[in-house]
Amino acid sequence: MEKIKKFLIKREVEMKKIILSLILIGFLRAFIDMPEGWRQRKTIKNINISGAPGKGVEFYSKGDTLVAIFLEPDTSGNLQNYVKLRVLLSYNCGFSWSSPVSAHQGVIDEGVIACPEIVIDDSFRIFVAYAISSTSPPNWYKIKIKVSEDLGRTWEIRYEDGDSLFPVSPFLCMAQKGNKVGLTYLKKIETGEYRIHFTFTQNGGQSWLFPPEILELEGEPRLVIDAGGNFYALGILFLETLARREGINQWTYYVFPDSLYTLRPNRIMRADPSTPHVIHFVYTDWASYTCYRKFIENQFTPRVEIIHQTEIQHSDFVVDPNNKIYLVLGQSRSPWSYLLRYFISYDGGNTWKDRGFLSSARFWYYEKTKRGRGLGIVDISGEEWYGRPQFQGNDDYSISNQYLATAYNHNKHLARIPNTEDLYAVFSMQTDSQDVVAVRSLDGGVNWENYKVIGHGVAGTPCIWIDPSLPDIVTYLWIHPQIDTILQYRTYTISTGSWSSIYNLRLPSTYKVDLSSPSISMCRTRRKIVVPKDFLIVTLKATGPADPCLLVIQYDITNPATPVENHWVISSSGTTPSISYSYTSSFKYHCVYEENGKIYYREKLYGNSYSWTPPFPISHENVDAYNPSIEVYGDSLYVVWSEDEGTGKHEVFRRRKKVTEPYNYWPSDPEPVSENSQNYDSRYPTNSELKFTLWNEEDHNNTGEYDPWFRYNDDPPMVFYNTAEHSYFPHGNRYLTSFHIWLYGIWTEKDHLLYRIMSHKRLYGPIGESSYLSYSGGENSPYLIEREGIKDYGNIRVDIGQNLIYEFHLDTIYSYEVEAEFYFEGNGIRKGKIITSNFDLPFEYKGNEIKKIRFQVKKENLFEDKLYLRIKNIAGPEVSLKALNVYRYEKEEETPGGGQGSKISGIRNSILKVYPNFVKDKFILSYTVNSFSPLEISLYDILGRKVYTFIKEKIVAPGNYKIELRKPDNLKSGIYFLRMETQDEKGIEKIILH
Repeated sequence: MEKIKKFLIKREVEMKKIILSLILIGFLRAFIDMPEGWRQRKTIKNINISGAPGKGVEFYSKGDTLVAIFLEPDTSGNLQNYVKLRVLLSYNCGFSWSSPVSAHQGVIDEGVIACPEIVIDDSFRIFVAYAISSTSPPNWYKIKIKVSEDLGRTWEIRYEDGDSLFPVSPFLCMAQKGNKVGLTYLKKIETGEYRIHFTFTQNGGQSWLFPPEILELEGEPRLVIDAGGNFYALGILFLETLARREGINQWTYYVFPDSLYTLRPNRIMRADPSTPHVIHFVYTDWASYTCYRKFIENQFTPRVEIIHQTEIQHSDFVVDPNNKIYLVLGQSRSPWSYLLRYFISYDGGNTWKDRGFLSSARFWYYEKTKRGRGLGIVDISGEEWYGRPQFQGNDDYSISNQYLATAYNHNKHLARIPNTEDLYAVFSMQTDSQDVVAVRSLDGGVNWENYKVIGHGVAGTPCIWIDPSLPDIVTYLWIHPQIDTILQYRTYTISTGSWSSIYNLRLPSTYKVDLSSPSISMCRTRRKIVVPKDFLIVTLKATGPADPCLLVIQYDITNPATPVENHWVISSSGTTPSISYSYTSSFKYHCVYEENGKIYYREKLYGNSYSWTPPFPISHENVDAYNPSIEVYGDSLYVVWSEDEGTGKHEVFRRRKKVTEPYNYWPSDPEPVSENSQNYDSRYPTNSELKFTLWNEEDHNNTGEYDPWFRYNDDPPMVFYNTAEHSYFPHGNRYLTSFHIWLYGIWTEKDHLLYRIMSHKRLYGPIGESSYLSYSGGENSPYLIEREGIKDYGNIRVDIGQNLIYEFHLDTIYSYEVEAEFYFEGNGIRKGKIITSNFDLPFEYKGNEIKKIRFQVKKENLFEDKLYLRIKNIAGPEVSLKALNVYRYEKEEETPGGGQGSKISGIRNSILKVYPNFVKDKFILSYTVNSFSPLEISLYDILGRKVYTFIKEKIVAPGNYKIELRKPDNLKSGIYFLRMETQDEKGIEKIILH
């Protein structure tokens, strides 16, 4: 007995001699790269509490609700060690905390209190057990259990064990399963020895097992209740022993393997949540190995060594029903200050993966919430005994504590890797450190990987960019949370799975970020022929030497650590800027912004000798307009914004133009996009690749209807997804292939007291095409290299000559098709030849009709990422070109498809596609011819008989073709087969005629 007392006194003295390493603290507070799925900690209450193990703070979770109890030191100084036992609650997984509304403001009791414990039963009754001491004589404690049935507003004593002499404290331990709550504590018995006592209740503490059962165990107790409701207790002192309760005063004892025979064992015990009589243990052995074992039925499994580390002093873990175990170890750096190290076992403890360090703490508890897990932490403080109570979350979902997670629409929060369904998103999470969170999905948003905290930035300012000329790099940008003269950016390299450092971008001297209404947008491009640098182009609202302004800053990040900036003021009072760039034969910046209720457009050619064009208004006159968003697709730009209808509601509008035309030439007036009734309020539109517009729609007659809506080209507006609760700030992306159109969207959606980042994908019918690059005869275009003249045939203008030459800059990661149109008036036939690198295509056309010729562009047809088209006259006075259209398509993966999880397969190798397969009248036939060849496409019945021929050509040029056909009139409804045959290939596709 004397030996135990000496040990306990020695441990208390050690804690009072804590010396914290300031260098370590500085490092830990700057630490950002946590394992995926973890977010930075949130301070529960800005006070110092006791940081000693077994004292200070305890956490418990039930669903999304977290309850924390902690010992708040008395500030009056009347009594030594006098504290208040206080409770705080979080209803949103630890993002925000508050005291219960009551006369006592969350104070449960006050006095000289030790080792508080907390559980919550399935009726949401909060049980708090603690020991409260008399001041004289020392070490006399009374054990109390108080219960609250109204979430901490009122408390009632439902268990007491009278004053007894304890060795420093009674080491209370509670466990809960359903409405069963058990308690163990250490207490002196008649022989003068200390033994573990046990009692439990099943009715909210109204009655308890009495007298308590006395176990043949000593030391600090551990208690769990397994999945079958059975109690297991562990005595931790010298020879550790596990006890299982078989009945009243009936316990079966099992000696724990690897007993340390020491006064300072490290044993953590958890019951399996799914299987009765399965108990999990993590412990440290004599050789300083942190190990794992299971107890199954009546025996211990062999141990599994997790890590060999001499300074491991404490551990805690959570067991999931899916056989996963999550473990946090404390790696000591100085007395009672730790680096928290994170491990995961995916196979029930057989193997373990080291996920790195989480953060620093003095002490912690690991709890499971409905959506994930979390650490209740006592923070490291500059004082020996104290630290702040904090919570650090690990969530299974991408969640935030604010509806501004994906705000706003002028900065991108969603990007996609070309030719794939790999989506990358970024959003804000408002913790103490204002986290910037990145997440990705490899299947178009059906499943998302665990998120990663990649930095800290002002809420609403993180944005993302993936450039088609740099498809292996994802770039993230945000505003520094504390320093208003610094932006920060970071990149992720997809091929290596590696993150760069966080790089600082300093604002030009005398400028600061306008934090009263922070607005930022960015784009990035790699080196090009006309732009020999790596540029990050940023536009943001700033405060200048005199007044607020909009800045456009061009950062040369060829050397990321030492970027060089060049900047321009484009507006004196503008806000919500959105920026992009185009690259035809020249490199040009395009920017839209809001100023005094109007949307303005400006552009600038690359190079110091070029200036920004004057601002050009593109929204309606005398109508307030807000929140513009710009996107460039090839040689066209597309701007969307919202306008006030004068009733407090808004409508979404759009406008398009060619980037090769003058800045003030817009061929049409603003067009309405949302076109909903007066009840609807349409805001925050985003656009993708000229066709796809996504925005937030609020139905003011039905406050439950806040949904993302979309419109594709000129089709009617539609609901993109019917959300369960209010949704905010959607962002969209389009994936266009030669056969399919995938539409993707993310948004922030309310989920009780949290906000979840939601996503949806949908397959859209191949309705119409928009050229990526286009040229019309007679244009003074950057694509034109050579022509001999221009001729007008009424309202049709053509380029004429013996040789016509055109140049197009193309990103080689995509697929392209070119459609050339020829026309002349008169009799006869003209012949010509289209010549590109490694490809010749002869053609002929008759007078008075437009001849369209379409062919596929392959990589070998390009020279230095350029397509040179030479059109040579062969027969006739000249060749006459009406138009050229370049269509861009992405390659198509085999990916899960649609909201229903349907599977698309065999797309890459197919030469024949029908849409729709269920035909009532018309259908689209898409087919590929890989070489010059005869072609026949015919219809066969289920007996293999040819019943109709759609196409029969003697010779067809290579390329992708798409035509609209009509169902034959005289055929019965049923199943048929389309058969395509060329010289080298055959293709068959089933079709149902109705």
